[in-house]
Amino acid sequence: MNEVEPIKISVIVPVYKVENYLKRCVDSVLCQSYKNLQIILVNDGSPDNCGKICDEFKKKDSRIEVIHQKNKGLSGARNSGLEKVKGEYVAFVDSDDWIAPNMLEVLIEKILKHKAQIIECDFKSTNEEKNNRRINCDKAEIVESRIEALSRTIENHSFSVWKRLYHKDLISGLRFIEGKNSEDVYFTFSAFSKMEKLVVVPCKLYYYYVGSESITRGKYTLKTLDSFDAAAYLFENINLEYNNDLVQQTANFFSKIIMYNYKCLHLNKKNIEKSDFYLINLRKNLISIYPIINKRPQVIAARYLSIGVFGHLLHLYHTLKRLNVYQ
Repeated sequence: MNEVEPIKISVIVPVYKVENYLKRCVDSVLCQSYKNLQIILVNDGSPDNCGKICDEFKKKDSRIEVIHQKNKGLSGARNSGLEKVKGEYVAFVDSDDWIAPNMLEVLIEKILKHKAQIIECDFKSTNEEKNNRRINCDKAEIVESRIEALSRTIENHSFSVWKRLYHKDLISGLRFIEGKNSEDVYFTFSAFSKMEKLVVVPCKLYYYYVGSESITRGKYTLKTLDSFDAAAYLFENINLEYNNDLVQQTANFFSKIIMYNYKCLHLNKKNIEKSDFYLINLRKNLISIYPIINKRPQVIAARYLSIGVFGHLLHLYHTLKRLNVYQ
């Protein structure tokens, strides 16, 4: 009797300006204890040696497919990978990160056990070099409903797609919005809205590297205001069809994103054109959701103080907080 072939997992790796980290990332995928993989490396017009490194990997392992394209950004790179998916499940790994040797084995076992459409693991932020240790994942997994998963994700601001495994049918037709930062918010909400349940594996199987600026990381610019657009989208779409608590939680998340952008815009006013226009718009949105959000001191001040005075006060607050004068 023939053995049934293991389910295939497609792993999408967007690649841009990461020649110092790419080998570490791809090796961690190739060395997975779970072997039935399709590994899609998307060279997003990287001007360094990333394209050559991708091609060298392809020669060494038949599971690897390489896409070379003009630069489209992170969303465009992931979308190109999604077009080539052959596996029943899909994972995303950023090219300056890496994964534990048994990450995909653990995730596929648990997602099949619970017949869920999405599973996610915990992650470790690190600037250390890669280790190849299997993680002893002996903690019991947690099964969440759609509402529970949305609530936890919003509370923890944990929209990143790279720590999850998705059933291909769930994300069929879903694409990342190109030209936008915070693209994971839109994708994650769309996927969660379609699912019935999600499994959480409370083990740190993904390593998020904090020592680089890559396709996903960089300094504050006007593009970072895309985080405001994403939070506004989330607030507009989490309606009473879900529940009142989740609506309020989403409003609180929206207010935190507004305040973050307000602080950064104020600190970078000289470098950002029309910064006052954006500051006024942020303040208007904060006031509009004021009745249903937690009334933190900063929020109250934003409602009643002028833009200039509030900006200076917010700067002072964060300076003192960094110095541990005010917690």
